[in-house]
Amino acid sequence: LGFNRTTMMEEEFAFETFEGMSLRGGLDNRWVGRDFNAHNGKATIDPQVNNNHVLYFPERSWNGDFYSPLIQNFNNQVVKFKYLSTTPSADGCIGYIDGAREYLNTQTWALCDGNIMESNGQWITCQFEVPQEVTSFRIVVTDRGDPSGNAFFDDIHFAAGTDTLCGVDSSVLNPPGVLGYSDSVIGELATLLTAGRLGSASKDIIRDAFDSAGSAEDGLRVAQQLLLTTSEFHSTNIAKATNQPRDDIVFPIPSGKPYRAIVYIMFSGGCDSFNMLTPHTCDNDLYQTYLDVRHQVALPKNLLLPISASDQVCSKFGIHPELP
Repeated sequence: LGFNRTTMMEEEFAFETFEGMSLRGGLDNRWVGRDFNAHNGKATIDPQVNNNHVLYFPERSWNGDFYSPLIQNFNNQVVKFKYLSTTPSADGCIGYIDGAREYLNTQTWALCDGNIMESNGQWITCQFEVPQEVTSFRIVVTDRGDPSGNAFFDDIHFAAGTDTLCGVDSSVLNPPGVLGYSDSVIGELATLLTAGRLGSASKDIIRDAFDSAGSAEDGLRVAQQLLLTTSEFHSTNIAKATNQPRDDIVFPIPSGKPYRAIVYIMFSGGCDSFNMLTPHTCDNDLYQTYLDVRHQVALPKNLLLPISASDQVCSKFGIHPELP
């Protein structure tokens, strides 16, 4: 699981079913947004088949494009995918960006809703070629509609073929996920971080967050963050949830008296008694003793603000020049 991994590992892309690691909807791969930032792509239930999950874009954003991991380009290979638009001209688009580019901000759209890629309310299977001079690339998907949310994609993969067209035979892809995968991850995290004391309610919340986070790596990151906020992590005994809301805070009625407060001042080092009030004029040569002990942090006598004293070891003491 790589619980202690701090850098993103990017594996080469093979296919994407949008079923997720627990087959509850999610990403099989770690997709990224424009310039490796966040994206707007979400896995959701197929509008026409309840037991299938697909990609859509619930809201439009200038940086919401959806970029796959790297793919090595080969002869007679195409990007194949399924597409559905639930409204005319839903403005779904798919294309590629050269893998040699450092930033993800310039792509070539191969197919967009309309013309060749016309769904008419039914799932269609399409494919497009990537030029052979592009040795590696990333697939890019987006919904340019306004409002968005009416374009759906599924089963994106790299397969044998030529030409850019729609109406080709669809492929059957077996999702790489495993039922209960997120439960096993949360169980291992609970053992590592809470000695197995994590309650069922907390497990359910963290599991749902894992499954909705996107990729397995994103889910792991969210699960770790959430587990660190649980009461079981912050205690060494069994934490039992009461499932009862806390009592509302009742503030005391104002007395009408003037406000009074004690002010505490925290000084960062050096402000002790002999740095605020130092020997100055003393019969027992106490100032020289002060110099011998304090060395380089001792205050020079010519900078001190002298004050007279009676019945003390010194007839005069010196106040720090910053404290008149």
